[in-house]
Amino acid sequence: MTVDENQLLSVDIHLSKLVDWLIDRRHCPKDWSERALAIRSKIQRSIQDMPENDEIKRLLESSCLDYFCCVKIMEILKETEK
Repeated sequence: MTVDENQLLSVDIHLSKLVDWLIDRRHCPKDWSERALAIRSKIQRSIQDMPENDEIKRLLESSCLDYFCCVKIMEILKETEK
């Protein structure tokens, strides 16, 4: 194999091992999943008080709610306040 072929190889990491590694090295707390659920429920409650926005709905429907989704939602909310 050449160097270019080696760079294209994918790495298979099991999610449970990755989560254990992140928790062991204190990159995320042990209760990260409960915190994520609490954040998602707070977002759902606060959305009920806002005017409907299709892009926010689309972002929240996905199972992955990460930092970048939250930043995008904040940008949309700032624009709707103007």
